[in-house]
Amino acid sequence: MPRADCTHTPSNNPRRAHLCCKCGATIAEPIPEIAVQNGQTRPRNVKLEKYLLELASQAEGYQTDFGLWNKANKRARPGDVQVKDFDKKIEDKLADVINYYVWSAERHYDGYLTGDPYDTDKFERYMRCIPKAVRTWLEHHRDCA
Repeated sequence: MPRADCTHTPSNNPRRAHLCCKCGATIAEPIPEIAVQNGQTRPRNVKLEKYLLELASQAEGYQTDFGLWNKANKRARPGDVQVKDFDKKIEDKLADVINYYVWSAERHYDGYLTGDPYDTDKFERYMRCIPKAVRTWLEHHRDCA
């Protein structure tokens, strides 16, 4: 089980060289230094992508990403990554996420008000997610304040 306090030592076993021999965490390889301009492509570093998501999950107190890596990897286009400024795309996707949470909460609001257990669970779950999505938006725009 990966540990946050581990110094991560690569395994001597060639088949497990990408894993820490102490805790089993994925040890990512650095992104190769490639001079590319916007519009060009660079190879995906799948190990680093997965490792960064593992770190983020652990920073939130979870030992798993609950399938997020698999979903994200399936949604990524095969092949190389197009080099561009992703900030606009991030803003659009965050706005979509916030809309989806608000609209989903609205769908269960009347049931929540009447005490329906299913609607109450759904409404409260969406309402707990909305501040996290807003926090992500605000963190993304921190330098704009």
